[in-house]
Order: sequence, then structure tokens, then C-alpha cells
Amino acid sequence: MTRLVTILSLTVGALWVTAACASAQPLVSRIAAPGLVLTEVRAPDDVPLPVRLVFARSAQARAEVRIDVLVTASEAEALSRAEALESRAALGLPALEGIGARAWGHRTMVVLARGPVAAEVRVLAGAHDAVAIARALDAELAAGTGRAATAPRLRVDGDAQGERPLAVRFDGDVVASWLSADGAGYARSTERGWVVARTGPGAIVVRALAVTPDLRVHELTLTR
Repeated sequence: MTRLVTILSLTVGALWVTAACASAQPLVSRIAAPGLVLTEVRAPDDVPLPVRLVFARSAQARAEVRIDVLVTASEAEALSRAEALESRAALGLPALEGIGARAWGHRTMVVLARGPVAAEVRVLAGAHDAVAIARALDAELAAGTGRAATAPRLRVDGDAQGERPLAVRFDGDVVASWLSADGAGYARSTERGWVVARTGPGAIVVRALAVTPDLRVHELTLTR
């Protein structure tokens, strides 16, 4: 199961993409195929699953490129995951030279492993080149994008005992996030980000999934 955001609609309760994240947006623009923009980010509820980036010509257009990125615990695990993806491809995939530690694929699908990262690039529509996209992604990983970013910290601004909704913020760069709140309050997304609103006396437990620019998913909890 995943949390989904459609960037321009910011559906309440959905994953929320931080448009102002300085380090994440250049990464996205450098790996996107020409003419495409990031329209969805899917972050897994189950952390060992990959983060999915979906690209299209606009928020309303059909998806044309999909990139799944999984940050694992080791290079060996990443290679094992990539090999498993390659083995499940119909008719198999030819080996590619010069991409990652290992890579397989063709113009419409590429699987690669680089350091602790396994990734799959798929062209769903249009005349895009999955190999070129994979090379751009691999260059980012080789330059250090795939290294672990500092885990973000969750905080709630303001007086948690008051009646006004309180802004929920992350200390650290976050590409996308999803929140829920239990107890004496609830969480909702707004155009400015997440807020927590109190419904009565008692503690509010805020739980978050946060995706950092290295595409790791962090599980965070805060009680106010």
C-alpha cells in the first residue's frame, strides 16, 4: 500500500510534496525526460518498498515515465533487488555497459544497481529513452545523491493546547510527506503544508512518513 500525491491538487489526507525543497527539485529536473514534469510521488507504507516518481507533460496528462527507487541497507542487497527485477522482465533484459554497478535494459525499460540503490525506469508512453533517463539517474547517484540524507525531525509550531490549527514542519529537506494524528486531534493538508487541529483535551500523537532527497522513507512520531 502506498500514499499518493497528485502535486497540483494536494488532496486532503494524501501525501504532500514540498514544492520549495531546494535540494530535491534539481534532482527531479535533472532526471526527468525532456518536456516532462513530476506529477506524482508514491511513498510506501511498508518502508522496504520503493519510492515511485511519475512524470507526465502536465498534471492532467497521462503518465509517460515511471521511476522506482529503492534505497537498501547495502550494495549487495541493492544488486540482489535489481537482479530480481531483471529476472521478472518478459524475455529478459540485455546487459548494459557504463550504467551503475550492473544494469540491464533497452529503450523502454532499464533496471540498475548503484551503491545501496536499486532502480527501475519504465517508459509508459511517448518516444522517451529509458536508457538515457537511467544514465541521468545513475550520474546523480554516482555524484552522491544516493547517500543517506540526515533524517528529518518532526515539530509542531505553537501552543498545542489552543484551538487554532498548528503548523507541522520538518527540520531537514523533505521531498514528500504524509501525516496522521490520533488522540485529541486530527491532521489535514493545506496549500501551505500540514496542520494539526485539536478536537478536545488530551495528547495528540502525530505520525509521519517523510521522503528525503535521497528517496529514503522515514517514519516519525511526535506527541503533543
